[in-house]
Amino acid sequence: MSRSLVILKDIKNWNIFSGLCIRRPAVIAPELKPLEKQVADLIEKVDFEKSHLSAHELRHEIETKRIANALSKGISNIAQESLITAREAEIMWELEAEQYKPAERLTENDKSENLKSAWRALDKPLYLLVQSPKNVSSGWNLPTAPVSDGKNLRQVADSIATSLLPPRAKWCIFGNTPVAVWLTRDRNKEDTGTQVSV
Repeated sequence: MSRSLVILKDIKNWNIFSGLCIRRPAVIAPELKPLEKQVADLIEKVDFEKSHLSAHELRHEIETKRIANALSKGISNIAQESLITAREAEIMWELEAEQYKPAERLTENDKSENLKSAWRALDKPLYLLVQSPKNVSSGWNLPTAPVSDGKNLRQVADSIATSLLPPRAKWCIFGNTPVAVWLTRDRNKEDTGTQVSV
């Protein structure tokens, strides 16, 4: 048995806490690095060279040939089969594309360096850290709460999430068992220890 387990073997009273890792995933894709951009451009070029014509490109090609044949025969009044030609559709799409303005990657919270908001650093996952109670540890840790009143670890984890997250937040807890357990001896009492399950 390891030395740390021998020390913890003498502890008779355990303070059991449930912890929770709250993670906000990335909301937008991160910007490509120069090498990634070069590879993406190369793959796009290869895909374009190997690809077949799309339905729109075929339609444009057929309409161009039909108009050229009609003009070479001297027919100036061409009966249009479709109301909008492929070229007119392209012009409309280009006008729509010019009107589109993408949202900024930096939010107001990024600019004001507001570290308390989840709506910042949208291209990276964020983890919630809280100031630890003095009896658990000092510093910043994952949120924890004591297990009491006959509740199990999962019920305490649910109560942590509902107390820290806004009502409109979408969240779920994966599994019913902890993925990590942290054991410490209480500094003030010899026979008391703390167990945190995350």
